[in-house]
Amino acid sequence: MEDNDLLLAFTDGIPDSKNADGDFFGRARLLAILDDYHTTPADLLNDIQAQLLHFAGGADQFDDITLLAVKRGSYPQ
Repeated sequence: MEDNDLLLAFTDGIPDSKNADGDFFGRARLLAILDDYHTTPADLLNDIQAQLLHFAGGADQFDDITLLAVKRGSYPQ
C-alpha cells in the first residue's frame, strides 16, 4: 500500500443486502460511496452502514454484514 491508500474489505452480505422490494444494494452503490470518500476510515464505515440500513429499510437480511477499512498514512482529523 502506498501513502494515503485505502483498503476496504467486505463480505458479500454488503452487496447482497436486499430491500423490501427485493432489490440488491449491489456493488455499484458501494462504489459510489467510495467515489465520494474524503473522510476517515471510521467515518467511511459509518457512512456505508447508514446507507445500507436506509436502503434495507428494515427488511430481513439473510447474510452477515462485515466491513473493514484501513488507510495508510495520515488523514484529516
